[in-house]
Amino acid sequence: MLHRTLVATAVLALTGNCIYAQTPMQYNNKLVAITDSLHAKGSRWVQVFKEVKMIKEFSLLEPYRSDLQDYINDEITELKADKDVSGSAELKQAVLDFLAYEKSFVQQCFKPVEELDESSADEELKAAIDKISEEARKEDALLMKVNKAQEAYARRNNFDIEAPNRK
Repeated sequence: MLHRTLVATAVLALTGNCIYAQTPMQYNNKLVAITDSLHAKGSRWVQVFKEVKMIKEFSLLEPYRSDLQDYINDEITELKADKDVSGSAELKQAVLDFLAYEKSFVQQCFKPVEELDESSADEELKAAIDKISEEARKEDALLMKVNKAQEAYARRNNFDIEAPNRK
């Protein structure tokens, strides 16, 4: 009986890998979805910031920052556990580097804004906004690294990717 259970488990494990195996394009699309979702969540924080800055109720930003932070942490954990998909190590690392940057950015730039209140001076708010702007400029270099790794991955695996949106 134990032998049958082991054989059945081995067969399920092997067929499970076949069922859930990702093609290089699917893995690429998974990583694109991560960065797209991250962008959407970050944009939502910015939108709420624009709304609360007039009334100086910055604590209302906490759920949006927390959601963003949790998302980043979850994606880092999941990506670190991912197996290589047809030479995906460079692309995976570029996305992990980008997520590590975003994690630090959220902690150092978004979280301090939540600590401001109606008694905060306009200069404090301006300093927080300036810090966000300054740190955000570093994002482009990391996104360029992700894009280059993605292009190389696509070439190696013979699939086409869309050009990144330039806004």
